[in-house]
Amino acid sequence: MTQQSSISEDRIACSPWFTLLVPCILAYGISLALRLFELPAWQPDYYGIMGEKLMATHDAYFWMAGAQGTSWATGQGLMWALSFLHDITSASLGSIAFFLPVILAPLAALPLCFLAWKEDMPEAGLGAGIMATACAGYFLRTRLGFCDTDPFALFFPTFLAVAFILWATPYIRPQWFRRASLNDDTADTISTTLYIPAGIGTALGLTYWLAMWFYPSSQDIILAFFLTTLFVVLILAKDGMRFPIVFGLVCFYAVGYAGWAGVGLTVLLTAALCFVPALINDKKRTWLLLALAVIILFFISGLHIRFWTIFSKLILLGKTSASDPAGNGTSILFPAVQQSIREAQNIDLANLYARISGNAPLFWLGLPAYLYLVWKKPLYLLFLPILVLSVASVKLGNRFTMYGGIVWGIGLSFGLSTLLKAYKSPATLRILAQILLCLAILWPIWNMAVSTRPAPILPKVYAQTFKELEKQTPQNARLWQWWDYGYAAQYYAKRMSFGDGAMHGGPWLYPMALVHCTDSPMQAAQVIKYTTQSQQEEFKNNSTATSSCNTDWTEPWYSVHPTAGLEAMSSIDAEKYIGNLRTEQQSWTNLPPQYFIVSWENLRLAYWISYFGNWDLVTGKASPGKIQRMSGTMQFDIQHGRLKIGSKSIPLASMDVLTDAGDKHLSWPNGKNLHAVMNQLSKEVYLMDTKIYRSMMIQMLIAPPKQFEPYFKLQIDHFPWARAYMVK
Repeated sequence: MTQQSSISEDRIACSPWFTLLVPCILAYGISLALRLFELPAWQPDYYGIMGEKLMATHDAYFWMAGAQGTSWATGQGLMWALSFLHDITSASLGSIAFFLPVILAPLAALPLCFLAWKEDMPEAGLGAGIMATACAGYFLRTRLGFCDTDPFALFFPTFLAVAFILWATPYIRPQWFRRASLNDDTADTISTTLYIPAGIGTALGLTYWLAMWFYPSSQDIILAFFLTTLFVVLILAKDGMRFPIVFGLVCFYAVGYAGWAGVGLTVLLTAALCFVPALINDKKRTWLLLALAVIILFFISGLHIRFWTIFSKLILLGKTSASDPAGNGTSILFPAVQQSIREAQNIDLANLYARISGNAPLFWLGLPAYLYLVWKKPLYLLFLPILVLSVASVKLGNRFTMYGGIVWGIGLSFGLSTLLKAYKSPATLRILAQILLCLAILWPIWNMAVSTRPAPILPKVYAQTFKELEKQTPQNARLWQWWDYGYAAQYYAKRMSFGDGAMHGGPWLYPMALVHCTDSPMQAAQVIKYTTQSQQEEFKNNSTATSSCNTDWTEPWYSVHPTAGLEAMSSIDAEKYIGNLRTEQQSWTNLPPQYFIVSWENLRLAYWISYFGNWDLVTGKASPGKIQRMSGTMQFDIQHGRLKIGSKSIPLASMDVLTDAGDKHLSWPNGKNLHAVMNQLSKEVYLMDTKIYRSMMIQMLIAPPKQFEPYFKLQIDHFPWARAYMVK
């Protein structure tokens, strides 16, 4: 009777289904509600266009453009999902994309709630699910308007990690330190249990295929989970159970990472081990056959190449070099874009704490909690790779903090329940402790959620400019805007853009930035024409270069490598040729229409645009201009041309005052290299040097358009916000 009573106190006294569904519903509902706090702030008209909300991330427009068939990419999972939802609901793509991330993002909590339930501590699922799906690193990337693959990037690895743990748990010893039997496999065990691990491995491998359709970049994290699970299994497998679980994991890898060849190998291997008597009764032969299969898989799956690719990615994310050598082995050094991408920028420790756990106390409490959990439950070592990855965000970029919430959520919530269960605490005490932990987890998340505000990545007038270009340009036209807005151009204008969130490497970045930063309209127009012609010629030489791209809606060679012509020269000759385009008029024929778009939004990015646009192909060095957005109380001495900020008085060479009526230009003979541009409509003031001020991205936005003829013709004018020019 005493033992029966202790068991009932340890377990939650209600239906098992109730203990599963309640944490799932609460974790999902809380995570969803937190993301809807900012919805009322999105209601003003300037946050939408033609019945759709503007998107809050650049990549959202990639998926939307793909769903409507105006992207170079096609057939990807999220594109299909948007198109499918559009077809069955008749809702606009923009409306679906606006709400979809907040609906999908909380789903990653469900596998964790299920894991807690299976581990007989369902109360732990709520805190783990909330922290995993609402930590700032993930929350800020999955808000309203942030339609991207982040929900899939978290859900599928979490799902497979939970599957690995639950699958492998019966096969391993529950403790790390325990002497292994010298004979831990038996022929009988091998022959009678292979169907189950082979079937589970195959099913998880097919799930991996689905994950790759929606988010291919998760392959490296899932690979790390697989290898960690394999490591734990090899060390801690029970007597007679090592071969079945290792075999099952190999089946998963074969199906998932080796494609149809892996499926075939799995079928053959399973049949041989189950139906060939010589193998069934010989343990050494079975291991040799499995080892042979692993060696074959190593090469047909390209695992050695995968490891090198992972290493190369880490080097790239570490931003160890500012240059990007041309891919054909020439001496040309192109600029590397990684250092300018916001999500790839380094973060400090304070931001690391805030993005992973909400604050420093929870961060430093979560680490030992996770280590304790791993000590008590070895398979939870599986999450170590994403712990390292999230902490490495201080160097690799803030986007990887999104994975930290899983580790800290599991560490704190699962660790707490495991500790209390170790001391035989009753279920009521565990529930109370978890409620207090959830409040501690929610406190910083709540403060963040209620303070979020809409942050569309482009203003309505910029989107309107693209919509007007759809009506005023032929379908084979191409738009030259800064690459951040390339996907938006493909969606709103339904025209191909030069550069976007995928095509922004050195060969794309260099000509694009040069066009924005030169002070010569002749050079800007001729760089556009030269690049276009170079792509035409490259396509003629290699017509299969775009075989993986959707080119039915535009010119097929728009996705071809854009600097092949330059890379055929030496770096010195290439630099000289580009320089000559300032003064020597070339002849160009049979080029489709090209359009150059400038926007006030570019001023926020002007330093980086200038950095890439003043690049030396020989030295691989940049000589950017300087620009600063001014803040605080300012006074202008119009008579003497001075800007006064507090006790400082800055002499100006010129000032442009932008209003609805146009540009009022003032200049003074101060001989200084500083220019002020004041937008009276947005109440913004930028101070910049002559290099940036005389660049095309500034002058073609604020100066009289006629001065850029005969090289450009103004097509659309939304002064001072955006202008679109046709290259003549």
